[in-house]
Amino acid sequence: MDPEVRAKLNRAHEERVAGNYDAAQQLYHEVIPLLTDGVEVAEARHGLGSALLFAGMFDEGLEEIKRAHEGNPNDAGICLDLAKTHLMLGMYEAAQPQLAEIVERFPNTPEADEAKKQLSYF
Repeated sequence: MDPEVRAKLNRAHEERVAGNYDAAQQLYHEVIPLLTDGVEVAEARHGLGSALLFAGMFDEGLEEIKRAHEGNPNDAGICLDLAKTHLMLGMYEAAQPQLAEIVERFPNTPEADEAKKQLSYF
């Protein structure tokens, strides 16, 4: 990835973590068209989805998290965030099999441990 693009993506992540969701969203929207690698696009969409969710834009945030998952279905963190977003939105029928899949596909990881905790509530 171009160093300037990486710097902008890192700034977007920093703004999101700092709670500056509007600034983060703007940076993500600027950087996504500049990315060509699917994993990098998924990283940016994951961040954008999180920023949207924290800003209360639940439908848009869920769609971005789904797009991130489609772009990188092998990222345990994205898989877990998709399942947890479904839980947060009361979409339990979608979340439960996703959580079970995380436990199966990513054993002995923090994501699997979290998925097990969430599954214990069902």
